Amino acid sequence: MKNICLLGHYLFIEASTGEGDALRRPGFKARLISPLIRVPEVCLTFYYHMLGSHIGSLNVYKRSGKKEIRLWKRNEDLGDMWHKADVDITSSKAFEVSCFHMNWIAGT
Repeated sequence: MKNICLLGHYLFIEASTGEGDALRRPGFKARLISPLIRVPEVCLTFYYHMLGSHIGSLNVYKRSGKKEIRLWKRNEDLGDMWHKADVDITSSKAFEVSCFHMNWIAGT
């Protein structure tokens, strides 16, 4: 798949929990949704860092209309390092890409 991306962006979601921190409590969810994409093939490239026993899960979905399909998932401690992910996405219809993170709920 040909890479035509010329610019990138940076997004940071703090996944660790802290006492009294309402934004990062166990069960916290964060979702990033792309604008509507109208090309048949794209490659989503991103870097992620998942450290800790309660890191939760990171997912990439493709949504077309009301149908949502998970394309990629990680849900484990991968050590104190950054990892690269390339997710090839094809679609005959316009779609959105959704990146979703959820902290584990304490005690599970």
